[in-house]
Amino acid sequence: MAHLVLSIEEELAKDPQIKVVPERYVQVDQDPPPLSTVFPAIPTVDMKKLVSLETKDSQAEKLQTICMEWGLFQLVNHGVSSSVLEKLNHEIEQFFKLPLEEKMKFKVRPGDVEGYGTVVRSDDQKLDWGDRVYMIINPIHRRKPYLFPELPSSFSIEHRVTVNTTKERISIALFFNPKFEAEIGPANILLNPNNPPLFRRVGMEKYVKDFFSQRLNGKTYLEHMRIKTEGNSA
Repeated sequence: MAHLVLSIEEELAKDPQIKVVPERYVQVDQDPPPLSTVFPAIPTVDMKKLVSLETKDSQAEKLQTICMEWGLFQLVNHGVSSSVLEKLNHEIEQFFKLPLEEKMKFKVRPGDVEGYGTVVRSDDQKLDWGDRVYMIINPIHRRKPYLFPELPSSFSIEHRVTVNTTKERISIALFFNPKFEAEIGPANILLNPNNPPLFRRVGMEKYVKDFFSQRLNGKTYLEHMRIKTEGNSA
């Protein structure tokens, strides 16, 4: 099909009184837990203690445990001023408040993955109920000229979160990836005949491009990378 970029604003314009999320945005296998569910507090990591000579060893062990048991944490005392974070949030909010025709000047271009909006690759593709901007900001030579410096200097990337039924939510995700020239895959030191690799090795640039070009339909890209065996047909 032709290159098509959609935004939630376009969907809402079709029916301003919309009460139900359109079918193509409904992902039945990812329903949120009941509202009565009580979640434990997210663990925190203190950056100052992590780099302090007196506490870095114990904090490194704490960080390792959190990464193994949780996979996420809140970083405190990181040194980024509240004014910088407020400016970032304000500029992102102002961008998404721009008229649709202005935002579409930065839409994802054919054959690319960076820019504004969601690229529709098939008629039956499941989409996320949210608008986003994705771009590479570092290294500088990988920045797209048509996105910089026209967009606010504070931008990073929009990512997927739980939908709030009463108010808009803005979230910012900043990903630190290996350089595009690197190869990623299972660590060789962990592999042996009794512990073969479960996932393929691939160049980082190819990984990123494939990630955005796949029709995942609720499945993780990690499953796409899994090596298929007789006992594993994923």
